[in-house]
Amino acid sequence: MTDAAEQGSPADDPARALRRLLAIGLALALAGAGVALGVFLTRDSSKSRPSIFPAQFAQAGFLSGSARLDRSYDADPSARRLTGELASGGTAYVVARCDSGSIVVAVGAASMAQPCLGRPVGVIAIQVPRTAQLAATVTAPQTNHWGVAIYR
Repeated sequence: MTDAAEQGSPADDPARALRRLLAIGLALALAGAGVALGVFLTRDSSKSRPSIFPAQFAQAGFLSGSARLDRSYDADPSARRLTGELASGGTAYVVARCDSGSIVVAVGAASMAQPCLGRPVGVIAIQVPRTAQLAATVTAPQTNHWGVAIYR
């Protein structure tokens, strides 16, 4: 007999079939992990949901001209309070959006209340010499997402 006949053909090698199965299993596991990671990174991400505030804001009697959206803090309808940070630098226009009751916005020691109108409404224009904490509270349950935004 020849050496090839004694060893068997490569196609009949049980170790080769096992290696092939392991390679296919590993490829499927990696593909599944990639899909799971993609779902994890996109689920309930505040960055994936568009802001409830426009990129530009203008309101006669509140600011002359228009201002650009700097940062927004959005809350779910079930939330009654949110907090954020107001970065230092120039005048900041704090704008609120809610649909029921009123909203009270506090920046440092200053606070202002505004009725909820279902659209963005200017609350307070403030000079910000240093970073300040911002808190907003709604007085009634909301039917939509609500929040505050900083325009500059």
